[in-house]
Amino acid sequence: MNVHLRSRLTNFSIVIFTLLTALVGMEMMLNVYSIRQTLGLPHPGHWEWQVNGFHRKDTELIYSLQPNYNDLWKEPAFTVQVSINNIGLRGKELSPKADGIKRILILGDSMVFGWGANDDETFPSRLGELLNTSSEQFEVINAGVQGYGTDQSHALYTKRLAQLQPDLLVLCLFENDLYENITSPLYSIENDTLIPLAVDDHPVYLLGELQEALPVTIRKTATYRIFAAILAGKLPYDRLPERDINELLAWSRKKINLQIADLQEQAARGDFHLLVVGLPYKVGKYTDAGFYKFIQVQGDVSQNLLDLSRLPVWQELQQSLFMNGIDPHTNLSGYQLIAELLAEHILDYRADYFGN
Repeated sequence: MNVHLRSRLTNFSIVIFTLLTALVGMEMMLNVYSIRQTLGLPHPGHWEWQVNGFHRKDTELIYSLQPNYNDLWKEPAFTVQVSINNIGLRGKELSPKADGIKRILILGDSMVFGWGANDDETFPSRLGELLNTSSEQFEVINAGVQGYGTDQSHALYTKRLAQLQPDLLVLCLFENDLYENITSPLYSIENDTLIPLAVDDHPVYLLGELQEALPVTIRKTATYRIFAAILAGKLPYDRLPERDINELLAWSRKKINLQIADLQEQAARGDFHLLVVGLPYKVGKYTDAGFYKFIQVQGDVSQNLLDLSRLPVWQELQQSLFMNGIDPHTNLSGYQLIAELLAEHILDYRADYFGN
């Protein structure tokens, strides 16, 4: 063998050996010293769920629920049953809309999906049971997806669920929608018009691509998990009009009102009604009472907007209706109260929503 070729092969082998040794050393260091906490990176569970378990990457929505999923959802604070039907919504399979059945479709995030609740304990499920104690027949569909802001909820309805032809569409808002619309933007604004954005360059969608491309052995390494946590936590700055947080929050508020206006226009064309609901939240360090005061709806405000957080009964019992600690979600008693308050409102306005 040529002396020069032998020398090059030797040098190449040394480089490969050095790189492998460095990678093994890095992996050992990351596992032994838990550098993830030192760097302040999110726990893997804070991003993995968007492309794992009962979620999947989605070319239109960044991520969505995994159709036909049926298994236990395990978190440190709870273990509950989760069933996803064949069109990717939580709950039982849907039949074609029947005559005489009043169909209610509820959009939202993990509060609607039912954080910490079994399938029959979510507030949409409880709402259906409460409404069906009357002489009329109602069907309540849970279209909540964990982590969604109004960008994703609006896109989910417009692109996927309008075909379900609800009689009443309920858009549920939660305090973190402002931030979700910034971290997972599906719309920008030009001349007071919503402009759809592509999905395939969003960090979480790219993470889903990585998950599919890499073998499980690599995805289990600390090196990969830290890289993935950094990727998932990266703000999509190229999609955002500003970097100042106050400007971005104002932008997000404007998007929410444009989405509400668009859904009201769709309702007028499609012969259904839109109800906007402000879900209750913990009033504390970051959120004051009256959070939903920026919301604008057309028509009869008392009929088309329900701010649950400002109702006296909720304010009186607030602290006993939420999860412990910093968890912003309501507990099962909270879900029950949301269902009761919604049922009362819907029945009060049933003639406006459903006709005779």
